[in-house]
Amino acid sequence: MWVFVIVKSMPSITFEENRVQWVAKRTELGRDPSPTSRDADADEKRLGKWQTDQRKLYKNHTLSEERIAALDATEGWLWMGSAR
Repeated sequence: MWVFVIVKSMPSITFEENRVQWVAKRTELGRDPSPTSRDADADEKRLGKWQTDQRKLYKNHTLSEERIAALDATEGWLWMGSAR
């Protein structure tokens, strides 16, 4: 007997949604979200990883000019490290 399960994937979060959520989490925490903090909640870890991913894409010259401009205009965004 075969059983088929339909798995619904979670909707993708767009770059802009992640950027807005990153700003909100940074404001809430008073620092950049951390992908590794023991005390981090799931959203902090996800947004910290997103931040790390954007920095890697930038470093590898694979982040679009549009996204670079959006992040350059984002309050608190730094391409290297964090301002703590």
